[in-house]
Amino acid sequence: MTPDNIILEEYREVFRKYAADGIIDLDKRLKRKFNFRIYLLEEFLSALGGVLPLTRLSQHYVSLITAGKGEKTIGRFRFALQKNTFFVIPARVPHSSIYEPGPFAGYSVSFNMDFFLQAVFPVKHLVDRKLFKASHIPFVMLNEEQAAKVTAIFKNLVEEYNADRINKAELLAVKTLELLIICDRFCGNAGKEPVHPSGGLVDRFRELVQRYFLRERSVGFYADKLHVHANYLNSVVKRQTGITAKEMINDHILLEAKTMLSTSPMSVKQIAYELGFDEPDLFSAFFRRRLHVSPLRYRQQHLI
Repeated sequence: MTPDNIILEEYREVFRKYAADGIIDLDKRLKRKFNFRIYLLEEFLSALGGVLPLTRLSQHYVSLITAGKGEKTIGRFRFALQKNTFFVIPARVPHSSIYEPGPFAGYSVSFNMDFFLQAVFPVKHLVDRKLFKASHIPFVMLNEEQAAKVTAIFKNLVEEYNADRINKAELLAVKTLELLIICDRFCGNAGKEPVHPSGGLVDRFRELVQRYFLRERSVGFYADKLHVHANYLNSVVKRQTGITAKEMINDHILLEAKTMLSTSPMSVKQIAYELGFDEPDLFSAFFRRRLHVSPLRYRQQHLI
């Protein structure tokens, strides 16, 4: 059995065994860890039956559909998949897929920042890419010329990935950066926005919230991690985003709750505990205050 087949077999087993998790955390469930992979979507989807349950992983994904149809959910975004759909999944953002029966083809590359460090590649060229921000619209329809450019880069990545050549990791890193720069342009991000002196603090705060929100809800915890006073963090976040740091934490919890309620087989009580609430009633009150509807009613209206 080839290494890729072994990985696919592990995916199948994890999806089967942990379907009741709601959102399957692949960081915890997969035994085999990898920093970089590229694969043909048709091979991956064929092995998994065309349905990918709700998962998250500490890797970024960049994918292009070259044939076939389906539906993709990435965080709060849901969109149709068809020829020339390009999409990005930021690390740790929940996502799922349903693909229609019939011919399907495409490419996907997944990686984390450790891969670029191992390739002796300066990660500063990647960390600020807007494509990796969870709030960024994660998909775009390419025209034929754009799709041809992206396909050519993916083909080069596949060829290099499967070859045994000197400086392979370095070239894969360079080609992946090329892919991201081209896609930034196609998504309308070629121009640099003015950067506020404290803008980086908000991005770091967001990243910490994504990592710790299940067990840490206080602004003080994140302020300590960022080596600033809680009042300063609040004022910067409010100035940059229009909401307070506490509201941003709560928004992340709410997004997670909405995703789980609309896609997970878990009960409302189980979801409450999964999200770190000591009592289901506390979760219901939290949810109702923000959406003016109970979690159960929301599930009835939005269950996929």
